[in-house]
Amino acid sequence: HISVSLEMLLKLVRTFGPVIHSTVSARTVVGVDLHAEER
Repeated sequence: HISVSLEMLLKLVRTFGPVIHSTVSARTVVGVDLHAEER
């Protein structure tokens, strides 16, 4: 059962990893754009 749960976690990370990374990068870009507009 432990090995199965680990495999599920790995699959979830592989599936949501890129999505989370893209959302975080998009948020940082938006934040930078807002700061640039303020200047």
